[in-house]
Amino acid sequence: MIDDYGAICPITRCPKGLVNGPCGGTSHGKCEVDPELDCAWVLIHEQLKKEGREDKRVKTHEPKEWNVIRHPAVLVERTDEQGHKVKMGSEK
Repeated sequence: MIDDYGAICPITRCPKGLVNGPCGGTSHGKCEVDPELDCAWVLIHEQLKKEGREDKRVKTHEPKEWNVIRHPAVLVERTDEQGHKVKMGSEK
């Protein structure tokens, strides 16, 4: 899959983690979240163009299920040996 992006990971390079193209805020090749950053999608397009593989970006990928990833762990309350309540991470 990373080959589809010219070996540039859009999830780590794009602050929004977009996997199917740039957002509407890209301006002059720069990211709207951080104008100091080059837009990951501009870099991907330029790399694929340099390799003569612009056609590689016709495939779309399913959106990431961020809901599953972004929820904080469930805290489980336990009692230690002295009877004090202790919060621990999820048992999942």
